[in-house]
Amino acid sequence: MKQIIYIIMILLLLSFVTAGIEECKGIIISQESPCYLLLTNTSGFNCESINVLVYNNASTFLYSQQMTKYSPFKCKAIFNQTQLGTYTFQYNSSLFIDTGSIIIEKSELNMLSIIIGIGMIILFFFAIAYMTKSFALKMFSYGMVIIEVITIAFILYANEIGNSLESILYTNFIITLFAFGSLGLTVLYFILIAQTNIADTSQGDTLLKMENVEKWQEKR
Repeated sequence: MKQIIYIIMILLLLSFVTAGIEECKGIIISQESPCYLLLTNTSGFNCESINVLVYNNASTFLYSQQMTKYSPFKCKAIFNQTQLGTYTFQYNSSLFIDTGSIIIEKSELNMLSIIIGIGMIILFFFAIAYMTKSFALKMFSYGMVIIEVITIAFILYANEIGNSLESILYTNFIITLFAFGSLGLTVLYFILIAQTNIADTSQGDTLLKMENVEKWQEKR
């Protein structure tokens, strides 16, 4: 049980970082969408007067979006496509017309990082299942191992066909967070019980010593 507590305490030190929307680059991966299409505004024109038209492969119209103010000298619109391919966008206003493009491609490096991260979670729950003597905890841990293995299979398939991994990763994050939370509460429960037993034992020893002292004094 002590080994499990140590492992959980170490993992609880890890923080989860949620990144905000960033500026679109010329080449991105599907996990980097949505991102901001930023237009430099040095002339001081109204950002709301500009519309952005987004096309797939420079031919299929996808959507139009009105730009809003991002900073004193920049306007923004949101690019939210995740399918692999080339996208073009066109800034339309009464003053000018400008164009640009974004390419979405697969990233093997990101996939490797995701697989390694989920693999560590699998090893963690497998270690708990191996070390614990509790049948319920053992079944819970093996269940998490099976869920994470299935998640890896879904991730590999979605990445291969170019679908976004956002929903899969988010669902897996919630499941994993719930699992760690449940383990943390379980460990806290056992710690509190252990501390209570220690306190009761210590109090009992103190009372026993006091009774022995009183008996010794009576004999004198």
